[in-house]
Amino acid sequence: MDDLSNKRILIVDDEEAERALLAAYLKQHHCILYHAENGLDGVNKARAIRPDLILLDAQMPVCNGFDACKVIVSDPETRDIPVIFLSALNWPEQRIRGLLAGAVDYIDKPYDFNEVKLRLAIHLRGRKPVISDSAPSIQAKAPSLDSGADAPSTLQNILFHSARIHLLRSLASPPPWLNLKN
Repeated sequence: MDDLSNKRILIVDDEEAERALLAAYLKQHHCILYHAENGLDGVNKARAIRPDLILLDAQMPVCNGFDACKVIVSDPETRDIPVIFLSALNWPEQRIRGLLAGAVDYIDKPYDFNEVKLRLAIHLRGRKPVISDSAPSIQAKAPSLDSGADAPSTLQNILFHSARIHLLRSLASPPPWLNLKN
């Protein structure tokens, strides 16, 4: 049995492609996934769902991850939920800021999936699931990955989502050869 099987994980990231990439990987480990689009949404869903672990981006609109983490760890209802930052802000000052905000770990983007799995397993080891009366009413919004016989492999899904992230980031500015000033 997988160390992550049936663990309830809240992914908080403003980038849909980043959430989808993590979801594609974690679904193969039979995690139960929930998504939030910003820090405020993450705090509210953490209170409602009471997940086993929270993966939190640092830079987001409405409420950044550092402030969201401080609220989560100071709330008696959510303070025992481990928070792990997954962020491209990987300078020592930012990692220290995340840990001082109350996170138990900080993983730099782009991340290695083996590292993500290992760190999640370490922080979830021995944790009993947190049961909340309101949890069943909130549905996971993980992207549907067909598991039928004709479904692409998980590796193909991860590669697809990685390529999608790269393309979405590249589309922010037109290629130099495209002359838009006709």
